[in-house]
Amino acid sequence: MRGFPTKEQVERIRQQYPAGCRLILDEMPEDPFPVPPGTMGEVVGVDDAGQLLMKWQNGRSLSLIPGVDRFHAAPKEQTARERLKEKITASLARYQKDWLDKSPQELMAMADQIFAVQIASETLARSISEEQAAFLLRFQDPLEVISEEWRTRAMDDYALGSNFSELTETLMEEDDLAVCYPMEQDMGM
Repeated sequence: MRGFPTKEQVERIRQQYPAGCRLILDEMPEDPFPVPPGTMGEVVGVDDAGQLLMKWQNGRSLSLIPGVDRFHAAPKEQTARERLKEKITASLARYQKDWLDKSPQELMAMADQIFAVQIASETLARSISEEQAAFLLRFQDPLEVISEEWRTRAMDDYALGSNFSELTETLMEEDDLAVCYPMEQDMGM
């Protein structure tokens, strides 16, 4: 944007780039000491000239000028609960595929396991905190961990899955889970 923007233009810029918005710099062609391309920053605010006040990851605070500098929105970061939900969905699909290969007698013998997996897959991600979700993401199969622990610790103690938060809190205090369940490669306990 060349020249000074109108109040309406500044307000549109404020709405388009609210404080907290994350941006990645592509180019600052007119700055003699630009922020390096590819640097991510967070919008702190918009001044009356329509410039984006920035806090860059490299510690700099050089503003962006819309219409002069080139930049794009950083990809939205998923929350731990969102990542956990995706992992649970994939795990449930594997369980269901395995169940299709079982005979009716085998399925009957596994009824408590199937029930625990179903309840956990339906309620886990929405019933725990971000911290608890991050803890469960350390395991290759969080659905296995929760459904097995819920099943083996007497389902009645955790009220049909309504309190996976309490169970997860209990598991977070235990030291031997890494021995019982496979961990993600880069996330040892």
